[in-house]
Amino acid sequence: MGLDMKRTIFPLMACVAGLGALSGCVSTGMARTVDPGELQVSVSGGIQGNVGYIPQGELAVRYGVSERVDVGARLFLPGVEVDTRVALLRSPSLKSGVDVTLAPSLAFVVPITSASSALVFPSLPLLVGVNLNGSQLVLGPRVGYVINTGQPPTSQTFANNFVVGSSLGLAIPVGQAFRVVPEVSLLHRVGTTFGSSTTALHGGVGLIFGGYAEE
Repeated sequence: MGLDMKRTIFPLMACVAGLGALSGCVSTGMARTVDPGELQVSVSGGIQGNVGYIPQGELAVRYGVSERVDVGARLFLPGVEVDTRVALLRSPSLKSGVDVTLAPSLAFVVPITSASSALVFPSLPLLVGVNLNGSQLVLGPRVGYVINTGQPPTSQTFANNFVVGSSLGLAIPVGQAFRVVPEVSLLHRVGTTFGSSTTALHGGVGLIFGGYAEE
């Protein structure tokens, strides 16, 4: 591998590890907690833009603990995340009204190159979902902190910094228990100007299966 190729690929791969913790960008999902006793499965994919355009994907499951609380876990490249969602406001149905949910999460990102180290990413999104006759428009502002567990490489510009951002998605029902969720999102390192090294943009599509007995 030539020197120019190494200079291109190694920073890009380190950026994947650094932004992996931020892959909550991939899919916020819906603002409505899963119904009690129901299981929900989702798969998502998209493209994240920072120093380059990086494909991303995830597989996630959620379980409804009670009407206002559910728990979830997801696997993404290159890490895992666990979270819980607590409904501050839950509409009577998905046909109308507003769902407002706090969704604290904790992600762990494994290093994928010698130029990166493991990251921990606690995050607190606030999900606001407007129900539109079965569809749901979801706005998800969030704040988080990226913790570097090792010596911070210069390529991990998000490490040991607060980040803020938001997502915007639309969950569109297809049949009785299946939804397509196109979504765009942004995360930015606090205290810096917007730019390719401090701002992560993402666009993607999620597929959600089940979760709501009323459907």
